[in-house]
Amino acid sequence: MPTARAPLTSLQVSSLAILPLLWPFTGQTIRLGRGDGRAPGRSAVCGGRSHPVPPVPVSKPFVRPTAAAAAEGAAVALTCTVREGTEPLSFSWQHQEPRGGPSVTPEGPGGSRAELQLTPANRSHTGWYICTVRNEVNNRTSDPVYLDIVYGPDEPAIRVEPFSPEQGGFSAGEREDVVLSCLAPSNPPSRYVWLHNGSQVHIGQTYVITAIARAQAGTYTCLAENSHLQTRTQATIVLTVYYPPAGSPSCSALASEDQRDVALRCRWLGGFPLARLRWVGPQEEEEEEEKEGLMGTSFSMATRIQSGAATRNGSSFSCLASHPALPLGAACGTTLWVPSGGPSCAAAATKGDEYVMLRCRWEGGTPLVTLRWRDGAGRTLGDPAASAAVLVLSTDGSLGGREFVCVAAHPLRAAAAECRLRLGKRDPSPASPPCHDGLAPPCRYRPPLSPSRGPRAGGGERGGGAGGRRGTAGVPAARQQRQSRCRSGLVRPKGAGGDSGAGQVPAGAGRSVGQPHRPGCRVAGGRWDLPLHRHPCRPGCRVAGGRWDLPLHRHQCRGHCQPPRPPPRGPVPSPAQRHHQ
Repeated sequence: MPTARAPLTSLQVSSLAILPLLWPFTGQTIRLGRGDGRAPGRSAVCGGRSHPVPPVPVSKPFVRPTAAAAAEGAAVALTCTVREGTEPLSFSWQHQEPRGGPSVTPEGPGGSRAELQLTPANRSHTGWYICTVRNEVNNRTSDPVYLDIVYGPDEPAIRVEPFSPEQGGFSAGEREDVVLSCLAPSNPPSRYVWLHNGSQVHIGQTYVITAIARAQAGTYTCLAENSHLQTRTQATIVLTVYYPPAGSPSCSALASEDQRDVALRCRWLGGFPLARLRWVGPQEEEEEEEKEGLMGTSFSMATRIQSGAATRNGSSFSCLASHPALPLGAACGTTLWVPSGGPSCAAAATKGDEYVMLRCRWEGGTPLVTLRWRDGAGRTLGDPAASAAVLVLSTDGSLGGREFVCVAAHPLRAAAAECRLRLGKRDPSPASPPCHDGLAPPCRYRPPLSPSRGPRAGGGERGGGAGGRRGTAGVPAARQQRQSRCRSGLVRPKGAGGDSGAGQVPAGAGRSVGQPHRPGCRVAGGRWDLPLHRHPCRPGCRVAGGRWDLPLHRHQCRGHCQPPRPPPRGPVPSPAQRHHQ
């Protein structure tokens, strides 16, 4: 007798799901199979009869990795699992990069199976993984699962701005802003530390050096560290700071010893690296000069020998300087030219006529004119000089009537120029004019004796003959003798020092030319004729007015000279006497 139908709980065997069925009889045996008895299939056998079973759709799958984060190089596997679904089932995997992008099929064994093996794992495996399961009924996709691959840091790469690479490192100009950037791929991101010559100067990926100085040149090291793996790497560069020499290049031109060539010299010392210098000639010879200049390029100093015969008067030459820290470079120039006119000669006697000085001058020109003295026989006297040559000759020898020649030479002048001097002989001194009314022209004014002062009793003898004798007209004999000697220029007036000294010399300031006298005699008005020869004493003796002739020799005055006595007081001279004075 049939009983009421009761539902059966679904049964999952492998991938086969049996849905709730209603059976007419209880206690019956159910056999599952393919219908041929070989394996479970889509039919159910009950009471000796086979009944078809409907397919089961795939449930939503889920992905399980062996580790959520793995180090690069380790083995990693991901498994895709479904709860139900009629077989056969097919699996497919998609990989998406961490920052987005299209999904791609991952490489590795098991790409079409339930398990995906990444052996060994690398940084490219980092990202999102999705599993899709299909059967004849449907397909389902899992939620994305993130796989993190830890790696790094790699060897850092340093970038320098402005970019100026050179052999062995980088370079920058002084006072420039330099930016150093470091990149070391790592997961998690690297921690960066900058070292300058071994000392820490900055923490961070980018190091900015504002207005770099020459002291900041050296080695810069970027240190990258992975805090998760406790690993670190580093990279080092050499940064050179360029700075130009101080100022600007200087150009000069010197004549050779034979006065045939010109040495063009260019100097610009200092800086790092040294400045490169080269000479360039006139524009009409630019191509040829450039070839010679390239061959003659030198550092800090450049010299070029230019033939004087092949150079026109007024030719210009330039020295071009280049330096890495100067984008526009620098330059200096010089123009070769011959001064107009010719040399001029002059002769002068020194103090006391002890020496004769010959001077030759011819200023101007580039290079300067070279002057040298020669005697009448063509023998060179002294050393050559530029622009001015002085020759000092002693008067001990016989110079009267001798001829001297100053020869001037210039590399751009074909023939030398010259000027000549002939020294004359000493002329005899003219005679002294007579004194009038007791006044000698080179000496101090001596007023005549007053008429009231006539001869005393006793025939001009003082106090019983103890005094001096008096001459005619009441003038003492000693004074008459002294006035006579002054008229001839042999003695100075009383009070101006001793009577010894040098002979006659030409008249000086305050006197007319041609009046011989002894040095230091007073002239009209109480002035000294020659200040440097006020007395024949040793230098440093006192002169009129209490002044020292040479203050540095005052101590030598002792025992030689005495301060002059004040002039005797007498009657005021008459207008006629003043006229003679």
